[in-house]
Amino acid sequence: MPVRFTLSRIGIVSVLSAASLMFGVTPHIAQRPVDLFSGSAAYAQGDPAITSYANAAYQIERLRQKKFREAKNELGGNVPTNVCQQPTIPASVRSICDEFMKESSDIIKSNGLSITQFNEITRRKDSDPALQQQIDNELLRIQKKTP
Repeated sequence: MPVRFTLSRIGIVSVLSAASLMFGVTPHIAQRPVDLFSGSAAYAQGDPAITSYANAAYQIERLRQKKFREAKNELGGNVPTNVCQQPTIPASVRSICDEFMKESSDIIKSNGLSITQFNEITRRKDSDPALQQQIDNELLRIQKKTP
């Protein structure tokens, strides 16, 4: 259980922070917040947007791990920080970076969210412990049912 709890925390944080460190990806946060929850300051338990967000984050983290392994193999085991923003990376690694970005976007959309919505939830969870807890709970549920 401690591994799953740690993985849930790492999963969400890793999706954006590790992607940004590894691939040099920084999510675009909308300048004007999008009202995802009809003006509600509280997030209802079982909110479909939270479920969609957690599913997307989980899938993106799994994709990130896969793409990291691919980049590591291509680079002989040494992946520099912000590898996707390095001007001298091999074309094969550039392709891995491009695939990660496109597939991440596709994952978000296939879970019923726009990129703006995903980024807004990410922004909100960082300052809303209750929302973070709901996301963590959803991630635990996803992990329990995933082999």
